[in-house]
Amino acid sequence: MNRASGFSRGAWMAALTLAVAAVASAAAPQEEPKLLAPGDKAPKLQVAEFIKGSEIKEFKKGHVYVVEFWATWCGPCIEGIPHLTKLAKQHKGKATVIGVNIWEDEEDLEKRVKDFVAKMGDKMDYTVARDTEAKAMTSTWMEAAKQNGIPAAFIVDKTGTVAWIGHPMSMDEPLQQVIDGKFDVKASRESFMQEMKKQEEMGKMVEMIGTAEKDYAAGKKDEALAALDSIVAKQPDLAMDVEGARLRMLASDNEQGFRDHAKKLAQGDSLNSQFALTIFSVSNATEDGGNKKFALIAAETIADHLKADDPVVLFYAAPAFSIHKQHKRAITVLERALKAFDAKYAKDENMADFKKEIQDALEKEKKADQGG
Repeated sequence: MNRASGFSRGAWMAALTLAVAAVASAAAPQEEPKLLAPGDKAPKLQVAEFIKGSEIKEFKKGHVYVVEFWATWCGPCIEGIPHLTKLAKQHKGKATVIGVNIWEDEEDLEKRVKDFVAKMGDKMDYTVARDTEAKAMTSTWMEAAKQNGIPAAFIVDKTGTVAWIGHPMSMDEPLQQVIDGKFDVKASRESFMQEMKKQEEMGKMVEMIGTAEKDYAAGKKDEALAALDSIVAKQPDLAMDVEGARLRMLASDNEQGFRDHAKKLAQGDSLNSQFALTIFSVSNATEDGGNKKFALIAAETIADHLKADDPVVLFYAAPAFSIHKQHKRAITVLERALKAFDAKYAKDENMADFKKEIQDALEKEKKADQGG
């Protein structure tokens, strides 16, 4: 996931430039760096420091390693930490789990990461390191394997070969098979390559969304909206991106169309579409130059028409009410967010920080409503 939609971020690798020869003959283009995939030799471990656990200089033959990438701001990463601890304990002596911190803001980076690890304590009971200033691990592992979201994990087998790449919550079975020497690396590579092809197609569709927005601005409105319908029909996983673009289009010149579509999104079953609506609201409410009027319309639609209360959707609707000094409405949606949180995440300790965010926002709105 990207950071705005659930805490994951990154970018497609930049296209390589072509070398231009000064001679009459055409120059050959530079080759794109080889994709890191299962079956390839694992890159070196190049970290700034090991924050927890013993220093690991190289992959020892006969031992299995998990190299997992995470960040302090990444919700899914934090949720997965206890699972990694469980795997580290379960396979102690046979496999070593290394959590490598990446994609952090530079300010106070070292202190922030160390404080986070210290706070986690025994919940994060495996080796932890952070990337170098030059982003060596990011470039030689994540970017080399075209992994654009975190958490992401790489299993390195007993020969120092990358055996598997994927989400750490899905690696229990492959990790056990790698340890037992029964894992099919060839099949893993084929599966990975198919996923890369799918990601490439997704990337092209994302570009098509951008083209549709440009076409709409140029007056080709019907064609642009039809293009969005076609994209989401082919790839439902892009619903949040598609609906975000559609809302921006309609907000530019069609208030009634915006209201009608916002209501459709709020009343629908797709949580991704609902996220698109609430992200539109909070981003326009809080960013300089944002469309405050339509941020409020989106928030009102969520408050009045949301099919089933979701804590995230409701929480991010509150700022639009707040900036318009409608503190009572902000209080109402935040109270609903708390109730929805308890129904959905009451027993999830890893979500406690989010509950506190809701509570803090609620207290702030109550004070504002009282003139404090």
